[in-house]
Amino acid sequence: MKNSEKYKKLIGTPIGIIIFFLSLITPALYADTHTAVSLSTTDVQAAITAATDGDTVILPAGTEVWSGPIRMNNKGITVRGAGMDQTVIINNVPTTFPAEPFYIYGGTQKPFRICHLTFSGWDGTNYMDSSTFIDVRGSWINFRIDHCKFINFQNVAVSFTFTDSTGLIDHCTFYQLLRAPNHPTGSITGIGIKGTVNALSFGTPLTLGTSNAIYVEDNYFYCSTTSLAVSINVPSVATACGSRCVIRYNHFEHEENELKPPCGSGIIRGSLSNEVYNNIYRNLGTTIHLVQNIDFDGGTGVVFNNTITGEYSREQICINDLRSC
Repeated sequence: MKNSEKYKKLIGTPIGIIIFFLSLITPALYADTHTAVSLSTTDVQAAITAATDGDTVILPAGTEVWSGPIRMNNKGITVRGAGMDQTVIINNVPTTFPAEPFYIYGGTQKPFRICHLTFSGWDGTNYMDSSTFIDVRGSWINFRIDHCKFINFQNVAVSFTFTDSTGLIDHCTFYQLLRAPNHPTGSITGIGIKGTVNALSFGTPLTLGTSNAIYVEDNYFYCSTTSLAVSINVPSVATACGSRCVIRYNHFEHEENELKPPCGSGIIRGSLSNEVYNNIYRNLGTTIHLVQNIDFDGGTGVVFNNTITGEYSREQICINDLRSC
């Protein structure tokens, strides 16, 4: 009997039907692993370019100075290092756009994951322009940035701009130890989240208590007293422009949350919603008083079960009305 006739008879059986449908879905379940030859930007970019949705890119252990950005355009992939303090990327990217080691853009309702990496910036002598480490733009869903360490960023360690993304930033460490001379008083933010341009996000209903937000949880934020002595402008999480954010189960040491427009000007709209609960805020062991811990300047939010200790120059939970709608 010819093979084609055997196949036709098999398809007519229950087992044959199962095999047929599995053959249809198997390609969607298949994913490749791409291992970068080295930690150089050339080899890492080549591995990311070769990856397609669902694939994983492995970065080797080592330390490498990156002087140019890695671009990840609309790729639903995982980029995984060998571990915190094992795969170390030093930011020497120039200030011209895109001015960060990872530029993740063009998302069209896809997930991505960045994990098990360390990013380092200004060390007291070098890498003064190390402002941002990861810049995310576009509509990503269920993304995850986890088990990463960010050291001495001079602007925003992880930035979300003009995005209505949903996802999770967890089990990361943010260390702000030194301020560079070219950034003596400006804001230094661990995570900055801006929603879609101005009023677009405000046309959608509230979704408090759901997964429709960017979750910041189980992270550690630390600003040294050396850095505080130069400036107390250290919002660990800053949100604006109709963004939705949940901040929970984090530990903030000498840090605060600014849930409001940049500069508090009232020109850029604030957040649509913020949920802040089960966090620890500490400002101990220093005579430097932070302004406040949790600062709302618009939008809707809930705050509960937070533990706050230390000295502050204003109310520990502050609500302002910058302008009426």
